[in-house]
Amino acid sequence: INNVNSDYVPLQWEYSTTYCSEWFIGDIVSDDALKGGQNLNDMSNAYDMENWKTISNNDLLNDIYRANFLGVGRCNLSLRNIPNVQTDSLMNESLKNRLLGEAHFLRAMYYFRLVRIFGGVPLVLDVVDGTDGWLVERASEDDVFKAIIADLEQANEYLWVRSEYDAADLGRATKGAAQAMLLKTYLYMAGDYWNKQVSMSSADCYKKAKAWRSEEHTSELQS
Repeated sequence: INNVNSDYVPLQWEYSTTYCSEWFIGDIVSDDALKGGQNLNDMSNAYDMENWKTISNNDLLNDIYRANFLGVGRCNLSLRNIPNVQTDSLMNESLKNRLLGEAHFLRAMYYFRLVRIFGGVPLVLDVVDGTDGWLVERASEDDVFKAIIADLEQANEYLWVRSEYDAADLGRATKGAAQAMLLKTYLYMAGDYWNKQVSMSSADCYKKAKAWRSEEHTSELQS
């Protein structure tokens, strides 16, 4: 369980002293906010992002990239280790599956955040054991979205509905969360920009999204 708990931690870094906020991407780079400050040197990295002058050594962007890939790495470790855990009175098959579902869901979420900002990124779907494992080529946007969907479908199979969690576990990924993320992913893929990058037509993406908003799945979301 602690292994999976650690998978959630990079999501909290946005709001802690390890500052890697998507606010810089979603607000400053858009028309929603201005960088402000005393002069151009006050948070110059944010100024560069606001004015579309970002380069590869921008610390704010690098921190977002690193945090999400650290999350991916933690999920990979969970997905490798959990199947080998022996079942007992505390760790039964249902709990093992739920934990696997949480790891699949979180890995999909980290990759969703990455592909939205960086487009195609390296797909690392197992633990990196040696230096050779770091040499991973950049995948296409289409391949990243396919990996996200595969993880979310697996998460939907394994995760519990919200009502099955104890109060102390509220906030963990649920079956409804996986279904909502599947719907959101297909809607992104149907959009004008992303649909040029993926192999599925907009019409098919909308059909898939609609399927995850069916009456059957809606009842699961509300459970």
